[in-house]
Amino acid sequence: MLQSDEHREYTADAERGALGEIELIDEDGNATKFAHLLTLNHNNESYLALTGIQRGEDQDHDEITVGFLRIVPQKDGGDVYRDDIPEEIVEELFVKLNEHMEETFADAGGE
Repeated sequence: MLQSDEHREYTADAERGALGEIELIDEDGNATKFAHLLTLNHNNESYLALTGIQRGEDQDHDEITVGFLRIVPQKDGGDVYRDDIPEEIVEELFVKLNEHMEETFADAGGE
């Protein structure tokens, strides 16, 4: 997951890749690229569902991780993305994401 014990804020690079790639820049100026899966609305707030692919050291396959960032609109019109989401909200977001994926899979004839 994209959560940590410390709160982090991110801003997005203005350019997005063709496959929904987003580059997030933390407050230290470090950039990390993620794939944007979906934007979810939950309890009157918006959240980014993001994934990254990392090679596990002890694994022969890629591990796919999914995490969420809360979108915080700024007065200047930009957005800040925060990872300080309570665990119970993260669990609710995973349920919503799974429901959406199941519906998308069923609509595509995947059942």
